[in-house]
Amino acid sequence: MKNTILVIICIALISISCTSENEIDLVEPIDTGITVTYNNDVAPIINSNCLPCHNNPPINGAPNPLSTFEEVRTYTKDNLIDRISRPAGAPGAMPLGGPRLSQSDIDLIILWSNQGFLEDN
Repeated sequence: MKNTILVIICIALISISCTSENEIDLVEPIDTGITVTYNNDVAPIINSNCLPCHNNPPINGAPNPLSTFEEVRTYTKDNLIDRISRPAGAPGAMPLGGPRLSQSDIDLIILWSNQGFLEDN
């Protein structure tokens, strides 16, 4: 029952989250039957898109580092999903000054959060 509800919620999020901002967003939905982990799935997204500013120590006015599992988990619980989900160019949208993350990357981070922030397989 819980898995069915999770699948319905994920499908609803994917459906209402679709945009046509760029071709990267036009990908197949994330398979909700997978287990998302920080090391395998989330860290590569964070490392390539967030660490240029959110390193330790942070630079370019970034308020906090995102260089460890704990830091990313804490910030995701606070407002990372909101910040990366904002339209490109909107106030507070991340990555600052860069292109918006693909919807599939955003969906992976949301799924990681919904699955309880697993670190490893």
